[in-house]
Amino acid sequence: MWLVGPLANICLHASPSAVKYIYFSGFVLSAVASWLLRDYGQYVVSHAGSLAKCLHSGTQAVCIGKGAILRVSFGNFLFFGAHALALAGVHQADNPRLLLHTGLWPVQLCAWALLAGSSFAMPNAVLLGYRQLARVLAGAFLVLQVVLLLDCVYATSKWLTDHPGPWRIVALVAGTVLLYVGALAVIGMLFHFYAPAPSCRLNIFFIGWTLILGICYTFLSITPCRAPNAGLLTAGTVFAYSTMLLWGALSSEPVDGTCVLHSGTGSNGLKIAGFFAALASVLVSTVNSSSESGSFSVSAVPHDAGELPYRPDFFHTVFMLASAYLAMLFTAWSLDGVQEGTYTLDADNWVSPWVKMASQWLCAALYVWSLVAHLVLRGRSFA
Repeated sequence: MWLVGPLANICLHASPSAVKYIYFSGFVLSAVASWLLRDYGQYVVSHAGSLAKCLHSGTQAVCIGKGAILRVSFGNFLFFGAHALALAGVHQADNPRLLLHTGLWPVQLCAWALLAGSSFAMPNAVLLGYRQLARVLAGAFLVLQVVLLLDCVYATSKWLTDHPGPWRIVALVAGTVLLYVGALAVIGMLFHFYAPAPSCRLNIFFIGWTLILGICYTFLSITPCRAPNAGLLTAGTVFAYSTMLLWGALSSEPVDGTCVLHSGTGSNGLKIAGFFAALASVLVSTVNSSSESGSFSVSAVPHDAGELPYRPDFFHTVFMLASAYLAMLFTAWSLDGVQEGTYTLDADNWVSPWVKMASQWLCAALYVWSLVAHLVLRGRSFA
């Protein structure tokens, strides 16, 4: 009986610092489930609601698989969206609405499962409308991800440079070297697999421009006019992230046998690694949102003793956008592609490559602005 009290507390309430990992764990489980339903769940969900109409279509696997993805994503979107609305303006620990974020877990889990399950009974027209909305929200998530990444890397650089110590210097140098060496190695590999001939002009442009931008903002990050806490570590992180986006864009291009080959980076192992890399990016974005929501605040009100360490409404908004992003990732930003029984994360279309390259260019632009903003907006503090 002595366990009843603690178990009841765990089931009904968790600390704001721990609860974010509970939500992320549920999000990962739903992402894995939707991925498996897309590739292997045709017989499981083919008779569920409007998905039964897919049995008479010429692209049965595509219709059922991507329909399942959109439905699970829509359930997550509703769950986190409802939380974001219900928790709007909550920033004090004594606010009774905070219980909707940190407690009532039996009710929370039942509501989450009910929303995901009921989405399978919704008409296809509703999900097609959600798909159009998800495209816009997924783009917003990529922008948000870039902002959170820059906040995180600047905070890390400040922490390493403001606290002297030999191991921190070693970590700073080693991390910077690994970022640049890894990114340059990937770029060399991409040249080999995706630009094997001079006729591959678009791929050569994508790869070459990534390298040129990296050289430019790396040079800017070591000049005297750079922002405080900027340096090779921040530039190397942006360069590595940009290279990752480049890799994703090139691997999303249609296979033509000349510039995009079946071999090389198209293996199932790398596609699976890409899946977990996508989840890792969601984890970084959502966890960082806990501490970086102040980056989107227009005021600088000091925290009092009852202030929460992060904004719950902002936290759930990030998850809501991440739900739309994973839906677009798994459906390749379109309804075409994805064959039954494969691990393909991106179908053969040109929407995904251009979205990822646009995100890369935006990332570079935002980083360059962060380097020079203190020179333009002299009346603001950027500490």
